[in-house]
Amino acid sequence: MMQSGKNVSLFIALLIVGVFCVAHFYVAPLVSEEARYASVAWQMFVEHNWFVPHYGDSIYLEKSPFLFWCLNIGWWFKTSWPWQAILPAIFAMLTIFYTQKLAQVLFPERKALLCLAPLVLVAMPFFMDSLGLLRFDMLLTFFNVLACYCLVRSASSRGYYWGFVLASGLGLLTKGPVIYIFTVTEVLVFSVYLSNRPIQDAVKLLMGVLLSSLCLLAWWGPMIYQGHADAIHRMLFDQVVSRATGARGPEKPIWDYITLLPCFLLPWMLFGPFVRVGALFGEREKDKKSAGFLIAAFVVCFIVFSLIKTKEMRYLLPIMPLLAIFIAYRLDKMTLVFAQQRNFMSTYFMGVMLCFCAIGLHILLNHYPQKIHVFYAHYIPGVVNYIFFAIGVVMIVSARLPIKSQVIALLGMSIGIGVTVELATTYAISKTQDLTPAVKFINQLRLQGLPVVGRDKAILDMQFTGRWMAQIPVIGPQSAFDVWANAHPNGWVITVDQREASVAYAAMVNSCFEQTYSHLRGVMKVCPISAPSFGSVK
Repeated sequence: MMQSGKNVSLFIALLIVGVFCVAHFYVAPLVSEEARYASVAWQMFVEHNWFVPHYGDSIYLEKSPFLFWCLNIGWWFKTSWPWQAILPAIFAMLTIFYTQKLAQVLFPERKALLCLAPLVLVAMPFFMDSLGLLRFDMLLTFFNVLACYCLVRSASSRGYYWGFVLASGLGLLTKGPVIYIFTVTEVLVFSVYLSNRPIQDAVKLLMGVLLSSLCLLAWWGPMIYQGHADAIHRMLFDQVVSRATGARGPEKPIWDYITLLPCFLLPWMLFGPFVRVGALFGEREKDKKSAGFLIAAFVVCFIVFSLIKTKEMRYLLPIMPLLAIFIAYRLDKMTLVFAQQRNFMSTYFMGVMLCFCAIGLHILLNHYPQKIHVFYAHYIPGVVNYIFFAIGVVMIVSARLPIKSQVIALLGMSIGIGVTVELATTYAISKTQDLTPAVKFINQLRLQGLPVVGRDKAILDMQFTGRWMAQIPVIGPQSAFDVWANAHPNGWVITVDQREASVAYAAMVNSCFEQTYSHLRGVMKVCPISAPSFGSVK
């Protein structure tokens, strides 16, 4: 029966991910960094250069190429399929699957925990926020949870040891040495909490981490062969070292992540039984050690990333599966301790709070839009308020149910809020960053045989959206552009102007096609050489 429940919960979690990714694909196209990653991969596909990714004419050193390789394999199989949406869904589902597998290894006797772990992960706001996005973080999350699973199983099988090495190496090819922050931490914590031979296992596993670095030869070898050894040096020092020391990117204070810490535990930190549950009599010693392993790995990684100067919220995504298992462990223990109790005031409180939030948001968006940013005032769908209010009513009603039913209601609430907020935000962003109208206009010009040139590298982000087999040239220096303009009097020029926030639009203005770009703070303009407004070109 428990085996059936485990499979059902896993199926529900995978179904939620699949439906969400399909909805995300239809709600919004690729925008911002996602469009750039897809365009870099598309240029790799068009030029048949798998090992030296380019962004325009320059080598792209921002990211490792594993995601680009996955996209190229998909396009090699079927160019017309939306691999930019399929790949994130595949890796998210694999992450959920191995999260449950890891929970099963750590807590083999806690059958209810195996049912909870996949659903808790899907209900976490940070995990939901990354679903459907063509980024490297979900791939890194999968390889980290796979490495952690193989790590825990490595004591009983040599095959899992090599699985740990391979997963760490593929994580290295996904986003660089950042994978070692997770794997080295997990190795050391595993040796302390779960190993019967701490020193021997630590040395053996750390040697495996070193062996995993050989996976870089699959990328660096061809780069060196093609004469780009200097690019490897620049990537290591310009990217890895400079980001860690704050020399590149926005520097954030050491306490930046601490302000986000409560969000990791929402809504559970508001649920009284979850906070009050203490030690359970008769609890197995191995369960305590497994729980210690999970929370210690999370805390150490959290501290290490807090020390890094340039950090973003999504950097912590790879340790969310470990935290999800720990939360599921606490929930399982909580349902045993409070099995006979009902009417928890915290459930009433969360339901009432959601209802008031929905009412306040409705009043703010409909009666005082001038008080908030135009991004939220004009593009957040009004249905969001009704969904929040409905979830709040469900929470109020569920407060009288048994504790297990309340846990299910809280999971449903978290998933519902996460899906609603993410799709609403994605829809809003698509209205302000979707360059599809500009791409269609440029394609019409190219079909007419008119020459088109760009003045800003931002146009390179449109290469995948337009499926351009040949790049639009980018001419930066004014003298070189003047020569081109004189040689092509019927040419068109693509520029990007910065301005204050305004309402999104795509229309012809003074003989130019203008398209709002980048969160309402920029406008992409496609102008003929003879346009009256061409004097604004940089």
